[in-house]
This record gives sequence, C-alpha cells and structure tokens, in this order.
Amino acid sequence: MRILNVPATDQLLGQFRTKYLEYIYEPQDLHSEFLNRDAASYILWKGNEAVGHFLIAGTTLLEFYAIDERLAEPAFDYVLHAHFITRAICKTFDPMILSLSLGRAVQVKPISLHFTTIADTSFRQNQSITVRPARVSDLVCIRAINDGFFDSDEEVSSYIEKSHLLLYEENNNLLGCGLVQPVIEGRSFYDLGMLVNPFRRRQGVGEYIVRHLKEHCLSRGLRPICCCGIENLASRACLEAAGFRSRHRTIEFSF
Repeated sequence: MRILNVPATDQLLGQFRTKYLEYIYEPQDLHSEFLNRDAASYILWKGNEAVGHFLIAGTTLLEFYAIDERLAEPAFDYVLHAHFITRAICKTFDPMILSLSLGRAVQVKPISLHFTTIADTSFRQNQSITVRPARVSDLVCIRAINDGFFDSDEEVSSYIEKSHLLLYEENNNLLGCGLVQPVIEGRSFYDLGMLVNPFRRRQGVGEYIVRHLKEHCLSRGLRPICCCGIENLASRACLEAAGFRSRHRTIEFSF
C-alpha cells in the first residue's frame, strides 16, 4: 500500500473536516481552530481514493484523520516522516491521533484544559449589574482594563461589529467584558471568554460573567464551552465555580 498526500482543495478538506468533527466526541475548541486557520492542509490518497486529511504548521501536526482506521497507522507514520514532524497537538477526545501518538512520542506534556461539561446550569441575576452589547464608543474604557486579554483595538472592534462582546456595568462603572463567539460558523458550540476589571477581581465578578454567558447560550439552544491553559489556576477556579467541569486536556506530544 502506498499513501500519498497532496495540498487540499477547499471542497475536499471541508468534506473530511465535517467527518472529523463528527468523529471526535466533544466540540472542537476555538484555540485549535485559530491554529488551523494558518495551517497547511493536505488530503491523504490511497491510489485514486481520498482517504483522509491532516493539517500541519511547520513541523507540528495539528489534525489527522483517516476514514478507515485500518489505514490510520501507516498513514500516520508516513506523515510523520514525510513532513519531518517533531510534535503533535492532540485533544484527549480525539482517539485516533491520541492512540497513534502515544505509541510513538518520546515526551508527553498537557498544555490546556477543556471545559465542555456543565455540572451547574443555575444563574441568579444581580439587579445592580447591567449587561449590554459593547459599542465602538466603549473602546477607551475597554482599553483601560485590558491586561493583554485583547491583542489590539482592531480585535475588540471586530468583536463589537459581530455582536460577540458584552459589557457588565454597575453604577456606570465597567466591571468587565464577556465574549461569546461561535467556534465554527454554522455549528452550535460557542466559546466563552471574560475579562474582569483589575480593581474588581476576587469579588465574584468573573464567575458572574461566565454564569451569565452560559445562560445566554443555553437559553438560545447553544452549547457553551471554555478552554484555559493548564497553568492558569485562576481561570480554572473561576470556570469551575461557574459550573463547568474539565474532563479533557490538550496534550503536546514530542517525537
């Protein structure tokens, strides 16, 4: 058996990514999608038949999928050698790349947590806190509390334009921002993010924002999900306090 890979066409890649998203048993996370957007994409062929796809950035394997699991192992080995892969980024709810990497990696390191399980759906509204969509005129006050959560005013403006950014205020003072956005257009899972005014941290504001964003999604038939770095203990504590639970990790495999 000889397996070839060629750069992907949008149509073929879309077909295989649809199959891949159905194959993994938890929603894709937003960070992975951001990485994928800048990745080189390839289709795996066995003779004249397309049998899978993979995405790479430099020498990092970001995504790998074969429709026939009997082809997965030889195809995976081919990709590792043909593209000089030195590491793979894998979610623990992706059994194909997880099992294949475990048998070949020389180092394994968890790098992030996935919060896709909701243990508590409750939300109690605080009448003193108002919530509204952010406007372009809010850029100055958002910039004043930004500690690196947003990379630029242009990023904030894009969220405002798409109605993804909410402001939380009390007595006309900005408590923080809530970000809710689709991971993949046309699908029902939405990524949540929040930024709290540095002067209002450790006062339950972050938990309140996350609980409100969660309710915002659930009431619209959407599935809220979150992700944070493995070492971000504050974010993890906030998400857990807001009713989320993490049963999965992103793992970095080094070959």
